[in-house]
Amino acid sequence: MAKRTTLAVMSLIALLLAAPPGLTQADENQIRVKSDTLVIEETKGEIRFTGNVTVTFESALMTCGTLIVLATSDQPLTVKKGIALDGVTVVRGTERAEAGRAEFDLASGKVVLTESPRLYREKDRITATRIVYDIDRGQATFDGPVEAVITSDEEIPDAIGR
Repeated sequence: MAKRTTLAVMSLIALLLAAPPGLTQADENQIRVKSDTLVIEETKGEIRFTGNVTVTFESALMTCGTLIVLATSDQPLTVKKGIALDGVTVVRGTERAEAGRAEFDLASGKVVLTESPRLYREKDRITATRIVYDIDRGQATFDGPVEAVITSDEEIPDAIGR
């Protein structure tokens, strides 16, 4: 059971952090999940980390209050979906995503951020009602109202000739 659970958690975490395809086994072994509590319900196909959840993977860090991994209960175990709740933050380099809820669907390859989602890159930020990221296509869709704040260190030329 421990091996099945470990594989399910590793698969989900790689998706959570939008890891590139083709990860090697050595890369997967570097995933670390910490929480106050872990509950595994094999009959329901549910793995639940609760309380001060932190996930580290290479140069990325995810924190949340609860991480739920939903998987099939048959052999081999297959992760179907992941849900991160309660103050979700994912940081990788100068990029940061925040939301109240993040859902990761392995079948569709999509990550959906809701509950005040925000994306940050250095000084820039985009907020929306809902953000959908298609991992396979590398495409993000922002549903409104959307606000983008772009900060430039360079002087912006006066477009109306003042």
